[in-house]
Amino acid sequence: MHSTPKKIVIITTGQPSTNPRMMKEFRALLEQGFNVSVLYSFWASWAHETDKPLIAGCPGRFTAVGGDPYSRKSIYFFSRLLYKFFSFCSGKLGLFADYSQARASFFLKRAAVAQKADLYIAHNLGALPAAVHAAKKYGVKAGFDAEDYHRGESVENSINARRAAYMEDKYFCRLDYLTTSAPLIAAAYRKLYPVLGDIPVVLNTFSVEHRPAFSKIEGGSLRIIWFSQSIGLNRGLQDIFNALNRVTEVPVAFTLIGQGSEPVKDQLRGLLSNDMHHVSFLEPLTELALLEACGKCHIGLALEPGFSENNKMALSNKIFSYLLTGNYVIASNTPAQELFFSTNKSLGEIYPIGDTKALAGIITRWGLALDELEIVRRNIYEHAEQEYSWEQERNTFLSVVEKTLLR
Repeated sequence: MHSTPKKIVIITTGQPSTNPRMMKEFRALLEQGFNVSVLYSFWASWAHETDKPLIAGCPGRFTAVGGDPYSRKSIYFFSRLLYKFFSFCSGKLGLFADYSQARASFFLKRAAVAQKADLYIAHNLGALPAAVHAAKKYGVKAGFDAEDYHRGESVENSINARRAAYMEDKYFCRLDYLTTSAPLIAAAYRKLYPVLGDIPVVLNTFSVEHRPAFSKIEGGSLRIIWFSQSIGLNRGLQDIFNALNRVTEVPVAFTLIGQGSEPVKDQLRGLLSNDMHHVSFLEPLTELALLEACGKCHIGLALEPGFSENNKMALSNKIFSYLLTGNYVIASNTPAQELFFSTNKSLGEIYPIGDTKALAGIITRWGLALDELEIVRRNIYEHAEQEYSWEQERNTFLSVVEKTLLR
C-alpha cells in the first residue's frame, strides 16, 4: 500500500488474549500493509499461556511492558508499588492521575515516547497518556478506542469515576480520532465533546474466517452458552439459574466460560434446584476455541444487569460471537441491547432484568421447538456474515485510520 509503510504503535494496558478488539485492529492494520507494533502489559494469569501463540505468530511486534510475575518479577513488583503510590496520591487528581488508571501506565508512557511512529492508538484509559504524549513529542497523530463509556464504569462520583472523567476531559480533545463500540456510547461522548465531531462506531464483531462451519445440533437438550473473561456474582447470572428452576418441560445443557473462583461457582450451582438440567464451567478459551464452543449451542445469553451507565450503554462482544456462530440470543433489556434487538428482531429477544419467569418462558418455548430453532440458527449464521462480521467493521476502522493519517 505504501512505498514506506506508515508506522503505527498500539498501546494497551492488557494482554493480547484479554483484548480481542485490539488484536482485530492489529491484524487489520498489518494486512493493510502498515508497520504495526503493540505495547502491552501483564493483566491476567490465565492469559499467560494463551498469549504465547499470538505473539509467536508475529515475531518482533509485541513488547511486554511493566514486568510480569513469571519472568520479570522485580519490575513487576516495582510497578505494583508505583501503582499503589500513584493511586494513593491521585485522590485530588492532577499529575498522578495519569498513572493511577492501570498498573503499567507509567511504563507504557516511557515505552511509547521511545518509539517514533506516525500514529499511536490507545486501548483503555491507562494507555491514553502514553499515546497522546508520544504523538505530541513527534508531532504526529493519536487515536483512542473507547470500548466502554469509561466515566460510567464505576459508581457515580466515586474516585474511580472522577479519575476516568478527569482523563477523558484532559486527553480526548487532544486526540485526532475517537472510536467507540456501541451507538449509545458514541452518542454520550458526542454530547460531552462536540469538538470531536463524528465518532465512528466499530462494533465488537469477529471474523468469519475464525468461525466453525454451521452444523445441526443433535440430541434432545436445549444447549445454552454464556461467556466472559470472568465469572462473577455481578454478571446477571443469577437470572438464568433461577429461571432454570422454572423450566420443567425441557432439559437444558448450560455452559459457562470464564475465570471464576470455586466459591463463586459453588454459589451459582447452589441456586439450581432443578436436577433435570446440566451445568458446566469451563476456563477461558482462545478465540477459535470459544467460537467452536458457541457453534455447538442453540442459544447465547447476554445477561447484562445494567449495574452501571457503561453496562447500560455497551454492546458486548459476546452478542456478536453468538450471532456469528448461529446462536439465537436472549438478552436483558439494557438500553443498548433493547435498541439493538428492536431493529434485529429475528436474531434474538429481550427479557426484563430480574424477570426469571419471562426468561424461563423464552427458554421453554424454544426448547419445545428445536426443529424451528435450527432453521432460525442457520438464518442467523448467514445474516451475521453480511451484517455483523469483522469483515464489515474493519472497513470502518481502516477508513478512520487512513483519513487520520492523511490529515
